[in-house]
Amino acid sequence: ESANLACALGAMVAYGLADIVYKRAAMAGVRPHHFLMCQAWVFAPTMLGYALARGQLHVVPAAAWGAAAGGFVFIGFSQFVKSLRAGAISVNAPIFRLSFTLTAALAVGVLGEPLGAFKLAGLALALLAMGGIALTMRSSESQTRSDSDGIAWLG
Repeated sequence: ESANLACALGAMVAYGLADIVYKRAAMAGVRPHHFLMCQAWVFAPTMLGYALARGQLHVVPAAAWGAAAGGFVFIGFSQFVKSLRAGAISVNAPIFRLSFTLTAALAVGVLGEPLGAFKLAGLALALLAMGGIALTMRSSESQTRSDSDGIAWLG
């Protein structure tokens, strides 16, 4: 159990660092599909080498699920990188990472996983957090408009 938690925390740190790299790339003007292509150049050979080194490369029909997931991941990361062109990473990354709420809902609705009180409370808190982020976005947008109106008035 603690090994699983350590892996989850490691993934959290790695994804957090990756988000900063995504933002830097977006700020540098890298187009999302170019960025994802370069990411794939590193990811694919690394995964292939890892599977070969461990003797765990199994090409079976069920591997098509990985290809399907890869398509959705490409779309998701592409949209995320686009969102970082002008968007704040402190807002867009948490929204992007709230995808687990959709995953949890699909797991309950489609896969029949149980929905206990703690899971329901966690999802409710995540939705509340998303509402807080949305309010923060509105607040900063209206502040930006107010500031620019003041600047236009002064000019």
